[in-house]
Amino acid sequence: MKKAICSILISILLFSLMSCDRSHLCSLDVLCSNENASLIVEGEKVNSFNFSSNELNQQPLEKYSNIDFTSEENNNSNSKVYRFEISSLAEDTYNLSLKLVDANKYVVDFLRVGIVVDDELKVYKDYDKFEELYQMESDDELLHFNSKSEIFNDLTVDFSAGETKEVVVFIWIEESELYDKNGERYTGWADKSYKASPIVLSLEVE
Repeated sequence: MKKAICSILISILLFSLMSCDRSHLCSLDVLCSNENASLIVEGEKVNSFNFSSNELNQQPLEKYSNIDFTSEENNNSNSKVYRFEISSLAEDTYNLSLKLVDANKYVVDFLRVGIVVDDELKVYKDYDKFEELYQMESDDELLHFNSKSEIFNDLTVDFSAGETKEVVVFIWIEESELYDKNGERYTGWADKSYKASPIVLSLEVE
């Protein structure tokens, strides 16, 4: 009887420990729909590409102030960094749009997206006028999502014929969102950042 009880208790304990492991998906689909342009990923020309990672307990939780947006490797940051190039056959202006796919409210609340084109950085977050947070980042430096399902649709890039430009996308869950208006960090069950998954984004070059 004692052995049976011990076995049950051990099974419950193992199940509890296993349930603590969480899989965090971060995915970016890139599509080029303009016939004069193509994407270059790892030296290969493609019309579309999926960047993704799905790891246990490896959520891209980071502080905006810790990210070096000029680094080639970004080794000191937990943010996800995806790089590709746009190559143009003709002199043209392309429009980039970025959408959130089936994002839950936690992804919308916590998500930050940075994009670098022509050495110019733009960082986006959701805007909530009723939100009272202790912000360690400056809202003056950030742009706001167009909506809960679209981050932006108006980023334009000018190309001359035969020109190639790099695009770098940074994706992370902002740690400053885990502080209340008095600067106290949420911990335990009050920390809802773990619910900010999956992060699925779709970027189109038109």
